[in-house]
Amino acid sequence: MYCIAYPPGAYGNFIAWTLEWLQGKHPVDYRPFKTGYHSNYYGSSVNNTVFNSHGWNNVMAGTPEQACQLAHDGILVHPLPQDVPLLQPQLELLHTVYDKIVYVYPEPDDFVWYMNNYDKKALPNGWVNEFKDLLDVNSHHWQGNQRWELREQLSFLLQEVCTAGSGIRELHSLDKKYIWTIPINQLRDNFEKTVIETANWLDFKIVRTHKEIDTLYYDWLQREIFAHKDKLISDLVGAIINNKHMKMKDLTIVDECEIQRQLRVLGYEIECYGLNEWPETTTQLRELIYETKIQ
Repeated sequence: MYCIAYPPGAYGNFIAWTLEWLQGKHPVDYRPFKTGYHSNYYGSSVNNTVFNSHGWNNVMAGTPEQACQLAHDGILVHPLPQDVPLLQPQLELLHTVYDKIVYVYPEPDDFVWYMNNYDKKALPNGWVNEFKDLLDVNSHHWQGNQRWELREQLSFLLQEVCTAGSGIRELHSLDKKYIWTIPINQLRDNFEKTVIETANWLDFKIVRTHKEIDTLYYDWLQREIFAHKDKLISDLVGAIINNKHMKMKDLTIVDECEIQRQLRVLGYEIECYGLNEWPETTTQLRELIYETKIQ
């Protein structure tokens, strides 16, 4: 038996369905996409329709323990439930029941994409409430209720939350004899090669043609409005520092906090108190930053 393990928002459902589709278990023109939850906490300005791949008869376990109890071939599972710090023991537990584990995860250059997915697709109410709980667990007792306050807190914590939740610190120590890893950027950049190699590793017989796989890829990617967010944010940060004019349109709270975080890493802070309305251009934001690094 095999299972698909992944953090929420990292395309586990899509991978699981695609592996079945490659074997002819779904009609060639059928797609699992449905409108995502699209939460709008804290005045998110994004008005694009977002999609997830939950629209099929999948089997999902909330924890590795539940996945082992259900013992269902191709089951989906989140291997790092809340308060579970290490990935490897969870995958080892799954291996007591599942011969092969496909682990899908975001790499650091995917974090903005991934967290936007998590917020807008994976949870009915986004992860704002989870974030508040996280602050409370860590004794911050955060009581802010404005967008700028949330952005400020997220800019300090989001990178670590992504790193811990993705398990990437442990990837080098995983046993690749029974674990197949897929960074989500390979779905975007090398889709056909990635899904075919995964199916072959699982000893599946592929019945779909190259053209059919390419059509599926196009149908999926055109719906992924966050897939190139990390590059966009990097470009915007460069433009802000170099005082180059770029429009900043339809940014999410994730995008904004990552801009603030990257600026901080480079030695700049934003005059953010009360900044609930994000500037429309990089040159406008440039006027609100000040240098903190020592020359």
